[in-house]
Amino acid sequence: MIAPDAQTLAALETQLRQLTAVLDRLGGARSTLVPSQATFWGGEARGAYDRWIADLGSSLDETLQVVELARQGTLRALAEEARRG
Repeated sequence: MIAPDAQTLAALETQLRQLTAVLDRLGGARSTLVPSQATFWGGEARGAYDRWIADLGSSLDETLQVVELARQGTLRALAEEARRG
């Protein structure tokens, strides 16, 4: 059986890998899903499209920040557990 500290370290390392993978995928999705402003729309449709793109970009940016904070917290927890070991 794995000692409790080793289990914790293993869980944190797994979490770190998963959070890093999520950040990579979200960063790629942000680049792909949020194009620059469109020039092919006009009038109210253009305004609505631009607002939607801005909102989507903001939502993805906020999500990226939250996941990055979780990743940083995991790194701190890993360092603390390693220090204890």
